[in-house]
Amino acid sequence: MPIQVKMASIALVLSCLSTLTAVYFDGMDNSELSFSNPGILVTNIVWAAIIMWLVFDLVKKKANILLALRVVLLIMIAFAIWDYVDYGFTTFFLFYIAEISFFIIAIILLSRSQLKSWYAK
Repeated sequence: MPIQVKMASIALVLSCLSTLTAVYFDGMDNSELSFSNPGILVTNIVWAAIIMWLVFDLVKKKANILLALRVVLLIMIAFAIWDYVDYGFTTFFLFYIAEISFFIIAIILLSRSQLKSWYAK
């Protein structure tokens, strides 16, 4: 497995941890947005499962997942904009920006031309 794939997998896991940290800080400011809210808890479990599914597909070399990563990135950006409009620039917003940054790093790492031959094997 190429080093870019390993680094991208780590970046995706870090993005998931960043999301969970952001929700933790969300809950400190507003108890309705904490993990004690079943809707927030289930949403974050599903989100973590999606990220772990992407990492699994990447590591097991099932397919080139760049399209899926780009779609998920657009969803993350939309939610970050929504949070910024609703709550402004807060501590948890910084963790959402970190999440997006880790995703962009993963996409850049996986966009290298050397990986096309790895996926083809």
